[in-house]
Amino acid sequence: MINVLKQALAAMEYSEGGWAVFNPHIMALRSAIEQLEKAEPVAWVDERAIAWLTTHPRGKITTVLETQKSFEHPMPLYAAPVIPEGWKLVPLEATLDMWNAASTVGHNDDAETECNQMWAAMLAAVPEYKP
Repeated sequence: MINVLKQALAAMEYSEGGWAVFNPHIMALRSAIEQLEKAEPVAWVDERAIAWLTTHPRGKITTVLETQKSFEHPMPLYAAPVIPEGWKLVPLEATLDMWNAASTVGHNDDAETECNQMWAAMLAAVPEYKP
C-alpha cells in the first residue's frame, strides 16, 4: 500500500514540476505516507492474494495473518486509518452544527481573516469520528 502511495506521489510531483511544494494534495499525501511509515502493522498478508481480489471481486481467499517473514510478498495491514498530526477527519458535507458555528463569526473587512475564523469555527463543531 505504501509503495502504491509513493508511486502516486512521485507521479503527482513529476506532473507539477517545481510547483509540487505548493500543491496541498501533494503535501497531504506526503504527510499521510510519513504517518503510515511510522505506524505499526497489526498483521501481514500476501500482496499477491490482495491483487487477485481486485480482479475477482466476488472471490474469497483464506490467508493466515502472520509475521512479515511468512510471505514472499508481504503487505502490512493497519488497525485504523492514520490521520496526520494537525489534521482532522471531517464529513464530506458540513453538518448543521458546523454551519451554525460558521454563522456566529462576526463580519470582518478582511475576507481572508473572516474565512479563517469561519473555518476554525466549523472545525471546532465537527462531530467526533468514532470507528
